[in-house]
Amino acid sequence: MMIWCYGLQRIVEPLINDLKICHLSLKLRCYRFEHDKRINIMNEIRSQYHFRKVKNDLLIWDVKKIIELTKNIKPKIINLTEIKEIESEYWYDSSSERPTCKNIVDHMRLINNADLKYPIILCKEGKIIDGMHRVCKALLLNNKEILAIYLEEDIKPHFINVDVSELPY
Repeated sequence: MMIWCYGLQRIVEPLINDLKICHLSLKLRCYRFEHDKRINIMNEIRSQYHFRKVKNDLLIWDVKKIIELTKNIKPKIINLTEIKEIESEYWYDSSSERPTCKNIVDHMRLINNADLKYPIILCKEGKIIDGMHRVCKALLLNNKEILAIYLEEDIKPHFINVDVSELPY
C-alpha cells in the first residue's frame, strides 16, 4: 500500500503544484464567454453522453447539445459540498463499466486534463450532467469551490433505452 501511495504522490504532487495558479474567484471575474471561441471549443470536445437510470429506463443526453443550450447562462461559484454525487459510484453505478485498473487510469487521465475554467453543468436537482472530471480535479487540488451552471428546466433526453454501443461517437 505504501508503494502505491508513494507512486500516486509522485504523479499527483507535480500536477497540483503546476495547476495551483489562480483562485477560483479570479477565474469567475476573468471568465469571458465569447461565442466564436465557444464554437471552436465545441469542435474540440470529445463526444460524450450523460446517462441516468430512472425506474426501468436509461435516459441519455448528448453533452455537446447541453453545453450549447447553456452558452448564454452565466456561471456562478458553488461550494463543492453542494455536489451530491461526490460520494457516489458515479461512473460505475448504472453502467457496464467496472473499476478496473485500466478504467481508473483512463479516468485519471481525463481528470488530469480537465480544465477548471469551464463550468460544470448541474440539473435543477443539483446532479451533475457534465463535469465530474473537473469536480474530481478540484477535489484533488483541495479547492473548495467550482464554477457551475444550474439548469432551471428539465431537458428532454436525447435518447431513451438506446444501447451505448449504438450512440454516435
